[in-house]
Amino acid sequence: MPTPIRVLHIITQLDVGGAEHQLLTLCRHLPRDRFACRVATLVAGGELVPRFVEAGVPVDALDRGSTGGRRGQLLAIARAIRAWRPHVVQTWLSKANHVGRLAALLAGRPPLVACFRDQGFNAGPGDTFLDLCLEPLTARVLHNSATGRDSYLRRLRLARPSRQALLPNGIDAGRYRPDPTARAALRAERGLAADDPVVVMVARLHPVKDPALFLALARRVRRELPAARFWLVGGGPLAADLAGDLAADPDPGVWLAGERDDVPRLLAAADLAVLTSRSEGLSNTILEAMSVGLPVVVTRVGGNGELVVEGETGHLVADRDAAALAAPVIALLRDPARRRAFGQAGRARVVAEFSIERMVQRAANCYEECARRP
Repeated sequence: MPTPIRVLHIITQLDVGGAEHQLLTLCRHLPRDRFACRVATLVAGGELVPRFVEAGVPVDALDRGSTGGRRGQLLAIARAIRAWRPHVVQTWLSKANHVGRLAALLAGRPPLVACFRDQGFNAGPGDTFLDLCLEPLTARVLHNSATGRDSYLRRLRLARPSRQALLPNGIDAGRYRPDPTARAALRAERGLAADDPVVVMVARLHPVKDPALFLALARRVRRELPAARFWLVGGGPLAADLAGDLAADPDPGVWLAGERDDVPRLLAAADLAVLTSRSEGLSNTILEAMSVGLPVVVTRVGGNGELVVEGETGHLVADRDAAALAAPVIALLRDPARRRAFGQAGRARVVAEFSIERMVQRAANCYEECARRP
């Protein structure tokens, strides 16, 4: 029986996040008879670590504090690579893309796969210089959206298009699905009638997601539709600011739900999903909402236009503009038949184009190709 291809994933940390969840999904679903995964993190701890362990995926924390600073961390990762002898090293996100690839080169350069999942929103000149230096030594550069790939090629003008590949996110359509029972139960918990309109946004409360715009949208819409409810689900550095905003100007129709472990249930109880981001790679939360059968109204940034079919599964609008967001939200909340049609089309699109199976097969093909390299 052939030896499984050993893949070492190097990622910055394993707190809750889109990339971290996609890595967990990939490790869980790659065929165990063909692939053996291991994860190394640059920061110790993380809420998702137990889930990797439960999935049978070893996690090694190689943080600077325990390895002797920046140089010690590089050497520790290089030693780990030499000890485990992976056939492929895949790095995830900007910091790990730099540190992980440098350590792999010190270890003798197994085939390298770098994974970029945004539009280079925070990339500075130093990041671009490192990416330019490391790109010729990288077997494959993966992007979860075509817009992310194109942004990378504009930023790194000497990068080779032939080495770029797409690895779109995969969503579990069995977990994220319409659920009338969950819908009724959660609405009862919240004291809502069956037909009270609910708008939900699931996002990390970070400036790039612009959650303050969600609050502005809620206030604007509720002036016209007082029965509408707005749920903001997630935690992050802006949580206290948002709570202070609501305390200063209370609105009983807005619920800051915080971090939740029942997101499929919350989505199933809603009527419409919104995302107010200023930049995106390929949004898991949009895909999850569509999979549940919700129409979506999202900003026209990053890969959002690759997910949402305008006028068929939802609407794309300008970012940083509450009025632009409010118009389609109000129109959809007033039109249940259109909401149902958009939601059905969105779920069909996720099942056909963004399944876990498709994502896993794309990754498996990449690893097998790289492992065959001399």
